[in-house]
Amino acid sequence: RALVVYPDGLSHRDCFGRTCWDRNPQGRDVAFFDALPVHLAAQYCVDPDRVFALGHSRGCRFVDVPACDRSHALLAAASTGAGAGNVDRCTGQLPIWLSHGGDDRVISFAEGEQNRNAWSGRNGCWSEAADYPLDTCTEIAGCRDASPVWWCPTTESDWNGHAVPGLADESIWDFFSSFR
Repeated sequence: RALVVYPDGLSHRDCFGRTCWDRNPQGRDVAFFDALPVHLAAQYCVDPDRVFALGHSRGCRFVDVPACDRSHALLAAASTGAGAGNVDRCTGQLPIWLSHGGDDRVISFAEGEQNRNAWSGRNGCWSEAADYPLDTCTEIAGCRDASPVWWCPTTESDWNGHAVPGLADESIWDFFSSFR
């Protein structure tokens, strides 16, 4: 029921020449993002109105760029372990599923909360503080225009608390599937 494509970024100076994503909205990786659905639609049955983006760590730091600058090209996005400050500005709102490990020693949980708060603000959600249960996804209250924010803090311990959480596969699928 889905075509899943998992591209890799090229080497980049931000990652000391290692493979990662260029987050410049006018950069090569955003241009690649724009071209990928067109290329796939030429080879497969792809509905251009049902394109989603998902990333982990630096990959979801990149996902924030098209989610903000190309929100018209995505139906929703999901992000695990992103942290905050991934974009300079955000021109759109987009349904988003977010997760971060409470014991993440690579990107702090506080940064994950900052990213949650930034998306909640973009999507017009209520900003009142709340204690969110771990290993459970909670829809942030009051989001506007069918742009929900789901927050899924976890007790993930693998990879210094920075691994993709075990609840991600099914929960993200449920989230993406809710958009018809």
